[in-house]
Amino acid sequence: MNYARFVRTLVFLVLIGHCLHAREPIPEDRGAAGLWQSLKRINNNARAMHITAHPDDEDGGTITLLSRGMGVEMTLLCLNRGESGANLVTGDFFDGLGALRTVELLKAAEYYGAKVRFTRFIDYGFSKNVNETFRNWNRDEVLRDVVRIIRTEKPHVLISRWQGMPRDGHGNHEAAGVMAQLAFDAAGDPKRFPEQIAQGLAAWQPQKLYSDNRREGDDWTVRVDSGVYDPVIGRSYAQIARDGLRNQRSQGAGSSISRPGPSVSYYKLLASRVGEAAKEKDFFERVTMESHPEVARHAAAARQAFSASAPALSVPHLEAGLAAARADGLNAKERQFTAALQQALGISLEALVEPENPPTGPFADFRGYEIFGVATPGQTFRVKAALHEQGARKVTLRKIELSAPKGWTVKPLPDHRFEVTVPMDAAPTRAYWKRGSVQETSYEIVAPELFSMPLPPAPVVAKATYLIGATEAAVESAAETSFIDSIGVQHRRTLVAGPPVSLRTGAEWGMLPLGRTESTLTVTVRNHVNGSSEGSIRLEAPQGWRTDPVSLPYSFSKENEESILSFKAIAPTLPDTRAFPLRAVATWKGREYRESFEAYTQPGLETVYLSQPAVQQIRAIDVKVVPGLRAGYVMGTGDEVPEGLRQLGIPVDMLDSAALATGDLSKYSTILLGIRAYAARQDVKTYNPRLLDYVKRGGVLVVQYNTQEYDKNFGPYPYSMTRSAEEISEEDAPVEMLDPNDPVFQSPNRITSKDFDGWVEQRGSKFMTTWDPRFKALLASNDTGQKPQRGGWLVARHGEGLYVYCAYAWYRQLPYAVPGATRIFANLVSLGAKDASWRK
Repeated sequence: MNYARFVRTLVFLVLIGHCLHAREPIPEDRGAAGLWQSLKRINNNARAMHITAHPDDEDGGTITLLSRGMGVEMTLLCLNRGESGANLVTGDFFDGLGALRTVELLKAAEYYGAKVRFTRFIDYGFSKNVNETFRNWNRDEVLRDVVRIIRTEKPHVLISRWQGMPRDGHGNHEAAGVMAQLAFDAAGDPKRFPEQIAQGLAAWQPQKLYSDNRREGDDWTVRVDSGVYDPVIGRSYAQIARDGLRNQRSQGAGSSISRPGPSVSYYKLLASRVGEAAKEKDFFERVTMESHPEVARHAAAARQAFSASAPALSVPHLEAGLAAARADGLNAKERQFTAALQQALGISLEALVEPENPPTGPFADFRGYEIFGVATPGQTFRVKAALHEQGARKVTLRKIELSAPKGWTVKPLPDHRFEVTVPMDAAPTRAYWKRGSVQETSYEIVAPELFSMPLPPAPVVAKATYLIGATEAAVESAAETSFIDSIGVQHRRTLVAGPPVSLRTGAEWGMLPLGRTESTLTVTVRNHVNGSSEGSIRLEAPQGWRTDPVSLPYSFSKENEESILSFKAIAPTLPDTRAFPLRAVATWKGREYRESFEAYTQPGLETVYLSQPAVQQIRAIDVKVVPGLRAGYVMGTGDEVPEGLRQLGIPVDMLDSAALATGDLSKYSTILLGIRAYAARQDVKTYNPRLLDYVKRGGVLVVQYNTQEYDKNFGPYPYSMTRSAEEISEEDAPVEMLDPNDPVFQSPNRITSKDFDGWVEQRGSKFMTTWDPRFKALLASNDTGQKPQRGGWLVARHGEGLYVYCAYAWYRQLPYAVPGATRIFANLVSLGAKDASWRK
């Protein structure tokens, strides 16, 4: 079983039930407060772009002040989606984590009042210098992406979160600062990236470039205090931004509550096409912007007429301004006027998938109902659209239309209802970015027209066109479905299209110890059909291999049901160390499906679906395991280490709170604590004395990578991680065995320097800084320019057993069957053997 995905599935099925409707406007964008901010935007033609490296790097306070306080049109450009960060909430890493951080940032940016854009490039892991970053990222291609986005969004001012200097503290941060400076010059030069010009993009020269990451005592040009109070909204821009940042829960960002008062950032002017000054009052001094007097006159009048208790007073001026913006061909300003007009009128549009059996009776409005979440091939359903008018000024509804992808059938019915049929070859609503392996550091964009967008668009969208006076306007809404959470409360979510069945293997990589010819592979089948569904699953194996059984049937009665099917793959001879792919294939109604369709979300966030081929690469590894082992595993935030244990042939039990509290721990030769267990589980802290007693009585306890929550002497002897715990981010960093004769390097696999080759993403993180002399350090490693770090693997005798803290990244290596790491890990777990040499 893929335990990380199991954890995420539980999170999705249970926690998503407590989501707010992801498209529900936040309080700051509703009613009079929302209109007030829209009026600021129609009165300001300024555009700015904030450039940073990862989600949660951004200066949210400054973005929010500019957008909500000044009405600046803000774009937040992130170079990557944060694929290799920490994950405090689920067991997802790499692309799954990037998807989760995408929707986290999207929600945060809703608070900031900014739109989000991304390049193709991938967070490949912590990088301590910019040279490593540009060894992994093609410098010119990153610049190409950034320039394209600047030419598309046309910002007057670029605001870099980072300086492009070592002070930025991360190679990706420094690279983002460098890119901002290079793009400032390149975007306005039509000779740079001329293919973009040929495709219809015009060169665009930003007028000023600033950088952040400065302090009051540094050389700065602009002082920005986002702690300014907005009396209409009722709090400061810094407070709003902090609430946005708190949505980035996977990184533990914004966990503290923002209090009223100053919140100051300092920015330095790095380049300007409009002159310089030692100090400036804001980013837009001397900046020239487009002038449209007629539009500006109506915008000013709408703002002057604003009344929180009578927002319709602004409507006549918004009507006139909308017409003027259209006459001048100002698409962005037209969108701003339309949004303000909707808020002033109190207009909203609903497009709801109709339930098959809607509630009836006198209390029908108080009874929630569920509808399918994924529209599948061949399905027919109905959508009901309704335009709601809650303001004092009424409109004339002209028409409501429903759009769907090419090949879909939309049949209008009376009363703004529509019958929709999904074609058998419907494309799933899934991420438009993908890569072939975690070794790749940029995505393939499978839908170029969506480049830089945070998410794919909704497939089914309603549009209501109405008249207000003589002015025509329109409002759109994605079609939505409904679900009931675990406590019986109804919520909505955007309708997506998907395959009838989703397939995933137990792991992307499987290990087959040399000498074996048989591997067990599990395939998890998930039903997306609204109702019963049946088909079969088979494995496509390499030439000469056979599978047992050849195929297995599946049968479901409801959407979201799952089944785990088990196959044996048998090699014709002892396999060599090449990778051998085993592909799962589902057959449903004569069509084949070969991919997963996995949802990534958290409460209150949008949902993004990723698809990966249902393939497990089997790699034969020269690894031995002591027979007779039995492992206990305490899952932390989620990882796939238990699957690695199973593939090594080691029985593993997942230990819950009851097992930690009263279970017989002595039956386990080795107990392993999953990553960040001390942060994720209070029961680990509560029953830590039982774990120490298990060691004292002869057990082996392995504590994997933990963050500072563990830095409270939970071990048998004192240690200190500190807030600045070191990590080794270069996966090929040199490693020294401090005692090559230690039992863990001798048996059952003889470990050499070659076993540290071919690692992925990193060596490890959160190394100890100091430790009691009763601990023994086993390895030393260091990144380029870093002092050798010895605190990543510590072992100590405690009573009759062994206590191990090992921060090396087994959770990164085992899912990809990295041979050397697998051999070392097998030795680590084998320390629990009754006849292990250290016991003698």
